[in-house]
Amino acid sequence: MSDYKSSDLLNAIRTGASADYQDRVPEATQENLALVGTSILDYSQARNEFTDALFNKIGLSVIKNKLFENPLREFKKGQLEDGADIEEIFVDIIKASAYDPITAETELFKRALPNISACFHRVNREDQYKTTVQLKTLRKAFTSESGFNSLVDKIITNLYTSANFDEFIIMKNLITQYAIEGKFAMIPVSPVTDNATAKSALSKIKEVSNDLTFLSSDFNHAGVSTFTMKENQIVLIDTKFDAIIDVEVLASAFNMEKADFIGRRVLVDNFGGVENVLCAIVDRDWFMCYDKEIDTDNIYNPQGKYYNYFLDVWQVMSTSLFSNAVLFVVVAPTLTAIELFPVTATVAKGKTVQFEIETTGTGNPSSKVEYTHNGTVGKTFVSSTGLMSVGKTEAVTPITVTATSVVDELLTDTALITVV
Repeated sequence: MSDYKSSDLLNAIRTGASADYQDRVPEATQENLALVGTSILDYSQARNEFTDALFNKIGLSVIKNKLFENPLREFKKGQLEDGADIEEIFVDIIKASAYDPITAETELFKRALPNISACFHRVNREDQYKTTVQLKTLRKAFTSESGFNSLVDKIITNLYTSANFDEFIIMKNLITQYAIEGKFAMIPVSPVTDNATAKSALSKIKEVSNDLTFLSSDFNHAGVSTFTMKENQIVLIDTKFDAIIDVEVLASAFNMEKADFIGRRVLVDNFGGVENVLCAIVDRDWFMCYDKEIDTDNIYNPQGKYYNYFLDVWQVMSTSLFSNAVLFVVVAPTLTAIELFPVTATVAKGKTVQFEIETTGTGNPSSKVEYTHNGTVGKTFVSSTGLMSVGKTEAVTPITVTATSVVDELLTDTALITVV
């Protein structure tokens, strides 16, 4: 950006401008910048066309190398084209049954419905950023070949850097919230203070990394059978641990060459307030982050002689309950109680209710539970993510739903659902 000339920018804008603009505004050179500026700024239609193009076309490509880039941006899934919701569906593995020719006579035409779970992710970030540029600031941009550097910095860098930094903070907060809600698989490891103690922790990290490559329900909150191959394991590591442990030694824990591992390692400055964390391993698909609208606009205020520029950022910022996500902590969490919410609810036949689990303990203990109920089997279901679907012909009311902790089966809580 620092080497980009004002005349080059002006001519790039002129090339894509209307015929009227091209007739009024001469081709820019080092010698006629003031004349070009007068031609643009003294005619409102040309000035508006110029500011639109500068912001929406030139700025986005020129300033890109100066923006703060979100270190977690690689996990974004792309553009959400239609609607405001994403339905994430997981089909679990089929459990085998014993071959029996006698029971086959009575079960041949019975249905064997697949174990399907679903989660919905909704647009939950709708932020707007605004900056003001005085007309006199625009005039100063035409005084030298480097004048547009400061102008584009003011108009664009501040907006997009702010948006990208907030995106990074939000994605870190997803890690924090997932931990606070006890949805990570928490793996205790030895505290690390130097390379010697790091090797002890690395042996456990290597063990879990290997285990993730096999079908298991142990490492995702939904309790579905899934796996994560080495190439899809992303290591989130804070700067303190990264400074202690040699990258080559860390790479060996994942059976990778150093060069390959660096591509799987994402540095974060911290874990957003979650304490005693060494690092995390997440499946590449764990982040459910989509752009919905990245929109720009501007308006001129003739009374104040300034332009207001706006950047709107709408996104889905969420995480997958079906993807493996492991947090390595140096203090083991403790769980003393679980609470199931809502405690009571009235649900119509054919409708649903979403349950949530709150935990009591220390160190963000696991909120992973197994659900059971006394409703009609085959008609009413409670998924591993806590979504209860009441059968259209359900006759039992009220239904008692019981949540049992997978950490300690003695810890349970119940809810009472009235079916209408």
